[in-house]
Amino acid sequence: MGAQLDAIKLEQLSILLKAVELGNFAAVAQERNISASSISRTIQGLEDHLGFQLFERSTRHLQLTEAGAIYCESIKPGLDSLCQAQVKALDSQNIVQGTLRITLPPGFAEQKVIPLLKKFRKLHPQLKFDILIHNELLDLIRERIDLAIRIGHSPQTGLVVIPLNTIRLKLVATPELLQEHPIADIQDLKKAPAVHFLDFESWHFSLHDTPNIVHDVAIQKNIMANNAYAAREMCLHGLGVSLLPDWMIEDALAQGHLVEVLDTYSAAFDNNIYRINLVYPNTSYLPMKTRVFAEYLEQQLSALQFK
Repeated sequence: MGAQLDAIKLEQLSILLKAVELGNFAAVAQERNISASSISRTIQGLEDHLGFQLFERSTRHLQLTEAGAIYCESIKPGLDSLCQAQVKALDSQNIVQGTLRITLPPGFAEQKVIPLLKKFRKLHPQLKFDILIHNELLDLIRERIDLAIRIGHSPQTGLVVIPLNTIRLKLVATPELLQEHPIADIQDLKKAPAVHFLDFESWHFSLHDTPNIVHDVAIQKNIMANNAYAAREMCLHGLGVSLLPDWMIEDALAQGHLVEVLDTYSAAFDNNIYRINLVYPNTSYLPMKTRVFAEYLEQQLSALQFK
């Protein structure tokens, strides 16, 4: 039995637990950039060493045998502890290293986060990045993501959430559209074509000098986009007036491609919806790579001044 245990490698156990988590060998293979047959051989080899079957072979989907379920439940805490021990040992060298897996929202990633990476990489050249750009709010723990930037509420529990900045929504349109559909008063918005990425029946505004008085305006739903980046592009093509995040339209406003409409008003929505947050799993030990990059992003993104 001792020889059998000696022959089991941590990588085999890691693949086993990942297969249980993802539910099939193909997903594990894709994540690790190897063939599904290689994953199958690893599991078969582990079963040979253990002397019992881990998965039922008669089902289309992965299903643990009773022995397999007991084994996986027993080894997971120990394997997690070993992985954490390795991270702590590496951190003791005071070198930021390893691979940092992060997820970022489209648009904001390309415009505000990726330009910050060059400076950080010069400071910490041994750190590698695995960057996932998604509209979807990925499960950080399930996907083994170290850190995320999220705009708005984060419904997942078990996370540390650090507010970095607040986005201001601006009402904008092209000069050409405003010639065709003049907007001199807030009521004129009801008649103007609009591009939405917010699923609201009406847009809410308040005058700068009376922020507590909110004006609700029913807007035409001419075009609905599922993200702000697409809404911006359609707005730039003159398809309608739009409420867009300030960080996304700085250049377009400066170059005159877009102009701010009714600039005596502000969009009046819940600020939490448009807050930029830094989030990471709330674990007993925060790896140095995550802590150092989180501190860097907090410093850089909190200092952003949008126009």
